Amino acid sequence: MSQRRKAREIALQILYSLDSVGCACEEVIRDCLNLLDNDNECERNGELSQTVKDFAIFLVRGTWQNCEAIDKLIVDHTDNWSFARIAKTDKAIIRMACFELCYCDDIPNNVSINEAVELAKVYGADNAPSFVNGVLDSIASTVSSDKPKEIKA
Repeated sequence: MSQRRKAREIALQILYSLDSVGCACEEVIRDCLNLLDNDNECERNGELSQTVKDFAIFLVRGTWQNCEAIDKLIVDHTDNWSFARIAKTDKAIIRMACFELCYCDDIPNNVSINEAVELAKVYGADNAPSFVNGVLDSIASTVSSDKPKEIKA
């Protein structure tokens, strides 16, 4: 598994926790990373390099700090689907991918979407990959190609 994919998995877990428990972002990041650091399997596999941790933290902080704008964007692109009805896992995946689409100028849109769909295949329900893909394709069509990326009004 690539380092960035592992970082996205970790970020997904942290974002899901943030949405579920309502604790401070930094506290949840610290607690989740401590749990993962103490996981012997992760240690044996060398999956928690500093690069993985740094990218995961970057994704979580960026997504959480821009959550209000990201959620508005998601609501605007989920026709006939209430934001409250989106599964927390799917919501976390879509939020993180939206952060990448809108704010990460070094990640191509198709990579962000593909990574989100792959996460949805593993962590979401049967229809999650197609739902995530549809929402993100719609959002990507409104994101400026100018660098840094911004949401078009």
